[in-house]
Formats: sequence, structure tokens, C-alpha cells
Amino acid sequence: MDDLAAPEHDPAQLIDHLKSALTRPGARYGVLTEGLRDAIERGVLGPGDFLPAERELSEKLGLSRVTIRSAFKPLLTDGQLVQKRGLGTYVPRNRPRSIEKSLAFLNGFSEDIRNRGMEPSSKLVFKGVVLPQPDVAMALGVSFDTLVSCFRRIRYADNAIMAYELAYFPTSIINADHVAEGDSLYELLQAGGYRPVKAQQSLRAVNCTAELAGFLGVKEGDAVLDIERRSFDQSGAAMEFTRSYYRGDRYVFATEMRAE
Repeated sequence: MDDLAAPEHDPAQLIDHLKSALTRPGARYGVLTEGLRDAIERGVLGPGDFLPAERELSEKLGLSRVTIRSAFKPLLTDGQLVQKRGLGTYVPRNRPRSIEKSLAFLNGFSEDIRNRGMEPSSKLVFKGVVLPQPDVAMALGVSFDTLVSCFRRIRYADNAIMAYELAYFPTSIINADHVAEGDSLYELLQAGGYRPVKAQQSLRAVNCTAELAGFLGVKEGDAVLDIERRSFDQSGAAMEFTRSYYRGDRYVFATEMRAE
């Protein structure tokens, strides 16, 4: 029961936070789910804190208990909340954390995770020098019969699975045969004087195949973020093509917009 502790936060503050969230449009259970998730991320609900009972939430928020249970379900599934029979619903101390990634900066996974005070690591699934698939050859600007370096890795932050990544480089920049498991590819690029200066990136949501779900530790059919990135050197030559699949429950991409 190490996860459990006496509440450290004011329950009234949580109710106020959720009432504010419920002013937004949308299905009530979905809005409440996001309100609870936001309360956890902002520290309104801390590790070990219990939520008010379903009946109390129902009365104070003006929602049915069915709606309250429906709102809890996604948070229970992804480990943000835990329910114990006879005890209630609480925030676990070891809950998976979401990481916010800015789209305004060009850096590698390891650097990004360290900047957030967490420890990055990788499990190498495959590395080698291969003939590129057509999309890889086009992205790197090489012919179909030119060998490229290929890396397939599971990426972790504090031992929690964050992403499954496929990365390709011209062998003149990184030779897969000379890379050890655990090496940061971006640090190798920088050491060789090949630090990328700009990139093109696209994001879309896709549903996991059975193979991909196995790498990410999710269920087949779950939604993940499919991100493609082409990086370029100072001369404008393509030097990297990656395709990464990020767990949507643990990674948030953010950008800043300004009016013209």
C-alpha cells in the first residue's frame, strides 16, 4: 500500500477545477476525463491523493454516476488512476508521466528527455546497412540501390516506454556497423560535425498493428502518434529520415502560434 497516503490537497480545489473544466463544450464524460487529467498534471491531485466518492462527485458536479465512471475509465486504463475495492480511487505514486514536446526546437529524443530531468534509454530491435524502401530513398535523396543505415529502437524515459522509432541515415554520415546499443544518434551526428539545422515534420494519428502494439506495450488498435521527420544539414542535403510511433497517453506535442 505504498501508493496510498492521506490527502495533501484540498478536495474543494479539485471540485472548483472540475466545474471550470465542465464549462467547455463536448460530451460530459470526455470533458470530465480531460479535467481530471489536467488536475493530475497540474498537481491539483497529487500522488497518493484520493478522489471524492462517486456519489459526492455526482452531487457536486451535477453529473450522473454513470458519467463519473465513464470519465474514470480511460484514466484507469492508462495508469493515471487506480481503484481499490473498499478504499476508493486515487492517484498512484508511480503513474506514467506525459511529456510535452515543443515543435519549435530541433533536438533528439535523449536530449529532450534529459532536459526534463528524466533518464533516456533505448532497446535496439535492429541495426544494419540495408537497401532502402522507396519512401526512405526519396526522403534521403539517394538511389534505390544505395545502402543506408537503419536503426529500429524502443525509446524509454525513466524506464517507461515512450516510442518505437525507425531511423535511416546515409552510411557516409552514420554507419550502423559502428554504432553500439545505447549510443545517442544525435550525439554521434554532432561528434561528426553533422548536426541538423532544419527539419520537415508531419504528424498523424494511426491505429496500432499487432506488431507495433507489442513494441509499445499497448493494445492492437490503440491510437498512437505517427511522426515522420526529414532533417537537413547547412547545405540543404537530407541527412536523416525517421518514422516514430509515440504513445499518445505519454507524449504531448505543443506549438506556439501568433496572429499575423
